Amino acid sequence: MSTSGLKGEGVYSKIPELPNIEVIVVASVAKALGVDADVILGDRKTIQTLSSSSVYAGSSPPSPGILYAYVWASEIYRNGLNRLRDNMKVFTDLIQRKTGINYIKGFPVFLLKDQYAAEYLLKEGIIISSFPYPDPNSKYLNRIVLNSTHRRDELKVLTTAINQGLE
Repeated sequence: MSTSGLKGEGVYSKIPELPNIEVIVVASVAKALGVDADVILGDRKTIQTLSSSSVYAGSSPPSPGILYAYVWASEIYRNGLNRLRDNMKVFTDLIQRKTGINYIKGFPVFLLKDQYAAEYLLKEGIIISSFPYPDPNSKYLNRIVLNSTHRRDELKVLTTAINQGLE
């Protein structure tokens, strides 16, 4: 889920309105909300045009059960967002302003510059996201992705390992 906005609604409301520019946002909500669906945001005319297109009208809808659960889970999502924000604050407070970590404030993904960070952390019993990007022959993209289920003690173990072994 996006941590931007007061309620985690993302940056859509911050996209500027410009003359002669029509903003259309196409996004997946699968990762953020656990709902196997996509969303298209735009003005009424554009949405009506798209919804009459066979490409969009013929797509598979999300499961009604999952949508029902999503609609009634607002308190669960709100609590999760608050826990995620707390986890990001704990993590950023504990990494001691490491220069080898890049991140965007309010976004729970932390990129590690050290090419061997994943190997080092694995030896410490910690698994992070690590894969060659943008193609199989590229350098590894090493990143830490926080979520609302991480516990404070886990974040302390992770940040201690980072502070002791990475630049």
